[in-house]
Amino acid sequence: MARVIVISDDGEMVWNEGVKASDFDAEHFRRCLVDRLGWAIADAESTWRLSTVQPIHIYETPRRERDPETTPQSS
Repeated sequence: MARVIVISDDGEMVWNEGVKASDFDAEHFRRCLVDRLGWAIADAESTWRLSTVQPIHIYETPRRERDPETTPQSS
């Protein structure tokens, strides 16, 4: 099986798809492949913007400390 790979100028692989010659028999496959290739190229061209963004850790939320004077105490 052959592979179609799009790599940005900074070396990041943005798309990697296996294809067979027989896949190209279907016009639907050819059209979809060209769409995916276009999206991957657009992503590769825009990776410079992504490299300047800091990641957000959505699972690491700061814990709030409770004020013992205002927190109800259980008996």
